Amino acid sequence: SYLFYQYSSSFFPPRLSVFTPKEGEVVRQNFVEVKGQADPDATLFLDQEVKFLSSDGAFDEKIFLSPGENKILIEAINRKGKKSKIIRQISYEP
Repeated sequence: SYLFYQYSSSFFPPRLSVFTPKEGEVVRQNFVEVKGQADPDATLFLDQEVKFLSSDGAFDEKIFLSPGENKILIEAINRKGKKSKIIRQISYEP
């Protein structure tokens, strides 16, 4: 219900899940698809850039990598300023 939603968004950070890439993944190409889902009304940041969420909160973005270790920061922030954060470290080995 709407009241529960208002209450929960005031006290809890938005839902955020990252399906790919997996933590510690090693890739052979210079990019990776970052796929996941967040609360649809949250603002999504991928490496500090605002990204588009679909109407159900899904996202799918291509990130280019540098050789070696790469850190990807995924954040969702709701209207009340509550934040969820996931960091994925992956390796690009050409």
